Amino acid sequence: MDFDANEDHPFVFNAYSFPTGARHWFPCYDHPNDRATHETIITTQSDHKVLANGFLQSVTTNKDGTVTYHWFQEQPHSTYLYNFVSGPYEIIQDKHQDQDVSVNYWVYPQDYWRIYFA
Repeated sequence: MDFDANEDHPFVFNAYSFPTGARHWFPCYDHPNDRATHETIITTQSDHKVLANGFLQSVTTNKDGTVTYHWFQEQPHSTYLYNFVSGPYEIIQDKHQDQDVSVNYWVYPQDYWRIYFA
């Protein structure tokens, strides 16, 4: 799916793995029974943040002004679930009300205040 960036929807980079698109961006069997752990390392422009499967391991600011995000998925899962997105997001950090579980909302900058104070 492709769309033109506009005021409501800034330009983003993302991976489409479902249902059989994973093989187009990394070598794999690309079938639901193909499960593995994986690392995703994405270098992007400095005004973008990267969200991917697993846990964020590190964020490195590079000398050329780009930023590198390193994500690690420790639980094996199907290749059609592999995903990442890089965009100009704001992150709202929250906790689940009944448990000590972190919940983050990744929103476009123009939506941050509307969602955060809703």
